[in-house]
Amino acid sequence: GVRSGQIQPGQTLLLEGVGGGFTWGAVLLNM
Repeated sequence: GVRSGQIQPGQTLLLEGVGGGFTWGAVLLNM
């Protein structure tokens, strides 16, 4: 994430947004 300092803020938000979407999708499917 932002704490690593290796990824630009915009890219971090995009990656975390997509990753969070997949994570929540998997959680909902498993329910």
